[in-house]
Amino acid sequence: MRIIKSFVTAAVFLLALESLTSAEMTVMSLQERMRRSDVVAIGDILESRNTGVIEETGVERWMAICRLKQIFKENFTQKLQKIPSDGFNIHISFIQIPTRTPLPLKLTEGKKYLLFLKETGSQGKGQIVYGMITDLHGAFEAGQDYFVHDENDPQYPGGVKVSFEDIVQRVSPSDESFVDIRDEVNRLLSEDELRMKERLIALSRGEGAVADLKAELMDGGMLRHRGDTIANGKIVSQIWDLAVPPKSEERAVTDREIRQLLRTLIEHQYWTFQGTQFVPDAPGFMFRFHYKDLPPIEYRCETREYEPSAQLSAIRSVWLSFVSGASPQDPVFSPKGEQVKATQPLTLTIQTAKEVYEQGESINIEASIKNSANDTAKIYSPAYWGVSEITVTNSKGVAMKPCGVKVERASFEPFLTIPPQSSVAHTFDSLTWFHCGGVWQFADDARLPPDTYKIYVAIAGMPKCAGARYQETSLKGTLVSDTITIEVRDQGKPGLPALLDMEAFPEQYRDAARAVAASVAGAGEDPKEFYAQVEPKDSSRLLVFHLWHRSAFEPQNIGMLGNPGGKCRDVWYDMDSRKATKTLFWQ
Repeated sequence: MRIIKSFVTAAVFLLALESLTSAEMTVMSLQERMRRSDVVAIGDILESRNTGVIEETGVERWMAICRLKQIFKENFTQKLQKIPSDGFNIHISFIQIPTRTPLPLKLTEGKKYLLFLKETGSQGKGQIVYGMITDLHGAFEAGQDYFVHDENDPQYPGGVKVSFEDIVQRVSPSDESFVDIRDEVNRLLSEDELRMKERLIALSRGEGAVADLKAELMDGGMLRHRGDTIANGKIVSQIWDLAVPPKSEERAVTDREIRQLLRTLIEHQYWTFQGTQFVPDAPGFMFRFHYKDLPPIEYRCETREYEPSAQLSAIRSVWLSFVSGASPQDPVFSPKGEQVKATQPLTLTIQTAKEVYEQGESINIEASIKNSANDTAKIYSPAYWGVSEITVTNSKGVAMKPCGVKVERASFEPFLTIPPQSSVAHTFDSLTWFHCGGVWQFADDARLPPDTYKIYVAIAGMPKCAGARYQETSLKGTLVSDTITIEVRDQGKPGLPALLDMEAFPEQYRDAARAVAASVAGAGEDPKEFYAQVEPKDSSRLLVFHLWHRSAFEPQNIGMLGNPGGKCRDVWYDMDSRKATKTLFWQ
């Protein structure tokens, strides 16, 4: 009787799985898939083809091109020079064995998947190729139901049938740590660079021994350049010139000074100092870090690339000020409010009227240029074409991109005259400055979203515009301001909680809110940008989440009927099946 009962139970179990694919029935928990993966992400398959390579009888080698949309875990070893705003592509190799049961997973062109990938090697031009962690466990297709094993589920080690959205929810953080590939500066760094960055941050905070760090830099070209080595409590500097014998000098440096240097370099995002191409013997600037057993990390940029950029020029200036023994132009070296003795006659400081702004509110920067010399200084006006640049970085260290607008300007004074031992002021209205062909500003599509931002200003001694001659002024090189911090807050909708603020929902709605957030993420949106109003449906086990998108509260959309901003929607949640069942956009 027991045998018959076991047989019947097994038969019922198999019937329950009849609609599921063979890969869904294999046993590997979601957590184990995460542990085995270098990359866990949602992506669209743009192309999938048989390469024609047959490694052994009956085994076909396929290659897919996948555009990643959202990343939950990553360990990229390839340095990505540029990430488009809508994601980036990777190559995925997989196999097909038509004669085998169960069949290996196949990535189908035009479909979306949750992918569990590992790095497998490289192909031509350094392209990193990824493969699924196994040919049965490497992907879940959107729109399908699956039988999965979740170590956090009460039924584990048993399995449970769930939807694609539920799986996304289970592998995703349930709070504000959803990762958007467009917002994470670390996406630009290799694994070795990230390790070095983490170590330098720790050193800057007083953790670890400065004696374990060595830094080298070179400024100039092959015919003549300056080289400096910072190690073992001293700076050794040499001037190399083919026409004369090398000159060398040495001075002591303290651990405190080096930690201050690292804090400033991190503040200026030293890891962005990377040129796009190199020409032999072309002048430029290079610096390299060595730390214990970590691989050396080098950053290099030619003069023609760093000079037009205030940020890159500032990174170089920080290094050269330090090794030359001069006090840096950037007061980040000292605690805020502490006076920094300038060895240059001109210094630049900035401030805003307040520290917190509503999204869309005008942000003005008041700049003050002080002349510490006993002679009158004359410089190009910060309002002149190609003189000023404002750099804004968000809480993750990503430099925000302004939008450009062509403008016609009224007449203005091209120069500023600063009396000795005096200061003059200049206002950058609405974070606006003039480049060689127009105006840069953080407005419209480039408006700063809610976040915390660091801002600094750079003013060049001469306009950085090609095809014109300019006068030399009292300002040599580029003047870089101190760094200030502001916060931009979301106006929000009064009385509505953020979708990811689980504590704001009644306890009986929190699981539903998590599932709705996962559904939104699975659709390629960022759950952080939504506010929710929950409506229980009478005489049913349904909840309707009325989702307001952040864009609905932007000034141009306030008061609009229908779907202000175009992203507001209702998501229906079934309390019995515990999943989001449909999404309807507002009309």
